[in-house]
Amino acid sequence: MSNKVNRPVSGASMGSDIDVLKANRTKLTVDLSAIRRNVDFARELHPHSKVMPVIKCNAYGVGAEQIAHDLQKHGVDAFGVENIYEALCLRKSGVTLPIVVLDGCVPENIDAALDEDLIAGIASIELLKEYDKAASKKKKKVKVWLYYNCGLNRSGYSDLDEFSNFVQLSSEMDNVIVECIYSQLSDSHNDFDFTLTQVENYKSAISVAKKVYGEQLETSLYASHGIISKVGNVDSNWIRPGLMLFGENCFSANMSDEIRASALNLIPALNLESRLVHKVKIKEDTTFSYTQHNKVRKGETLGTVSIGYGSGLFPNGGDDYFMYDQTQLPLKNSAIGMDFSQVQIPSGCDIPLYSWVTIFGGKNEHRKSLRDFSISMKISPYALLTSLKVAREYKNGLLNE
Repeated sequence: MSNKVNRPVSGASMGSDIDVLKANRTKLTVDLSAIRRNVDFARELHPHSKVMPVIKCNAYGVGAEQIAHDLQKHGVDAFGVENIYEALCLRKSGVTLPIVVLDGCVPENIDAALDEDLIAGIASIELLKEYDKAASKKKKKVKVWLYYNCGLNRSGYSDLDEFSNFVQLSSEMDNVIVECIYSQLSDSHNDFDFTLTQVENYKSAISVAKKVYGEQLETSLYASHGIISKVGNVDSNWIRPGLMLFGENCFSANMSDEIRASALNLIPALNLESRLVHKVKIKEDTTFSYTQHNKVRKGETLGTVSIGYGSGLFPNGGDDYFMYDQTQLPLKNSAIGMDFSQVQIPSGCDIPLYSWVTIFGGKNEHRKSLRDFSISMKISPYALLTSLKVAREYKNGLLNE
């Protein structure tokens, strides 16, 4: 079975016949079969809900088109994206499933949304009116999801009277078809009791909306952490897995053992590796890397690994390690440069030059999660993934079988 490859973002022109993975010294391997199994796990937790994987921001930097085509064949029900541009890219690539633009975008893009039959997530009366006006001009009906602000406070109406007015106005528009009410929990990975309050607010909003649209109105509340924790036990028509697609979570120690144990059913899908390109045996006490702040002692061996902030691995004041087989290679954050990171090779570790070193991922009990690596580097998993500018290898895809 051949593997699909995405090239890294680069200003350099590369010939079509180049073997990108061999030419590039850092790669993110994406196991599409693991992503499908994580979708199935979400379905098992919510068997009566439809599944809409959220693949915004290029699927958190992992590759929206590759994941969308694989999951479309796997039988998901729709996709969620952040803006109309992302949706148009999916349409151009051949994705035919419904696409919900979770942040309904800006008025000048509405015509393109209508032409591609996109579903608009709308949080304001102003944008709702723009969609209604544009649909009227095209003599079309536009499907929309209305957003309720249960506490994230990025957009939308949290006051029930304001939200009720929003819903009522939508019902009076001739060219708008309201399909669903959706919301986003702000701390479902960390504070169960706080999240319960947001859930109750959401339930009140649903009650208000169903007085206008009836019981057939659909609902969507849970994203990754809500899907797993089931906080508030809300029966949603739609669930929206995001980070959990990749077998990762951000549950804190504040959450119950039962919830964190449930998250262990996720299958890791990502593996980030880079090549060890140099080894330097230190002959006397000295310094390394730029400036004179980084000290190294006589007899130590330093390794240079081909990943740095030019590849999206930013020094944020944390300390961590890379892995070779079962051996930890300590990394000092100050030793992350533009195109390299430096690690200490422990005494007795006979790591061959040009070996692949694991940044996160790995196998079995020696696996290092994206979450743990991100915590040690003082960055969120979302920020780390979307920052990576490396070659991507996709394996175990349905389209390759």
